[in-house]
Amino acid sequence: MTRLTIWEERHASAPEKGAPPSPFIERWARQVWAGERDRQRPALDIACGSGRHLPVLATAGWTAVGVDFSREAVRRSAIRSPGARLVVADAAGLPFRPRSFALVVLSRFLDRAQLPRITDLLEPGGVLLIETFLEEEYHAKGHPSLRFCLGRGEIARLLVESPQSLVPEEIEEGLLNTGADMAHLARISARRPAS
Repeated sequence: MTRLTIWEERHASAPEKGAPPSPFIERWARQVWAGERDRQRPALDIACGSGRHLPVLATAGWTAVGVDFSREAVRRSAIRSPGARLVVADAAGLPFRPRSFALVVLSRFLDRAQLPRITDLLEPGGVLLIETFLEEEYHAKGHPSLRFCLGRGEIARLLVESPQSLVPEEIEEGLLNTGADMAHLARISARRPAS
């Protein structure tokens, strides 16, 4: 069974409503360009899954774009956020030009090899939001695979060392969220320098 087949089946069997948006992503989506008149800037959610963050982006004034390699995930995203632009593509082959987005969201997705390309999608002054699993999540639950989990402090180091040398603005690591959504997570917001 291929990785794509596994994810197609996982999305097809998931509840139609899907998970609620991350409070971290929601807060940052609302405050990144708060107070500016022209807020219709493009925001990209990579590996958007069922599109839980796309309505948040749209209501915060962003032009929401979601990408996932699962057609079923994109289908569900279209139902959840009919105004979003949706693209079926793998993170390794994103069909976007450099400096195309003012905001890029990575939620519970990690591909270290693609981070330089992903950070290059940010326009100068743009913000990258990452919320993904720590290694402790794997040790506690056996999921996701350890190769998709971050060590403590790793993401800040990766972003500072990226070709764009993003500047971290907020970092939080630990057992976060509440109820069924509680997990060992790393959260970071980082900005691409304006020049």
